[in-house]
Amino acid sequence: MRVAVLTVDGMFDSGLTTMLDILATANALSGQAGLAGAPFEVTVAGRGSSVRTGHGLRLATVPWPELRNDPPELAVMPAIGLRPPAEIVDYVRGHDFLSAIGTLSQAGVGLAAACSGTFFLAEAGVLDGRTATTSWWLSPAFRTRYPRVD
Repeated sequence: MRVAVLTVDGMFDSGLTTMLDILATANALSGQAGLAGAPFEVTVAGRGSSVRTGHGLRLATVPWPELRNDPPELAVMPAIGLRPPAEIVDYVRGHDFLSAIGTLSQAGVGLAAACSGTFFLAEAGVLDGRTATTSWWLSPAFRTRYPRVD
């Protein structure tokens, strides 16, 4: 399965690395499960050629427009840096990456997010009429901002 990990400036370092570690571990252990090859081909995608994490680490990325002609089967959005809920809403509102999420959704790409990353999916409108979850401490702001998401 081709998986794109979507990245934005200021994202939570541990949210990104946890996702990458889980996928890499699954690939490393796939032989023990009797699989012929690694189940995940992982691409780290961003708006440009690099992002800077919440702790200032610079990470090389594949610019997401390059994925348009050959989209992944799954795109996952890690959490953005730890911020008060109002700051998360302000950060996500009008973000350049929302159009990419909409494009991926329209192309039939499966979408997933962790923690505050769900705000990107909801803001892009791809969760309207669907059931979703986010972290407990973010749920009041999430429900207020996205009433069409159950």
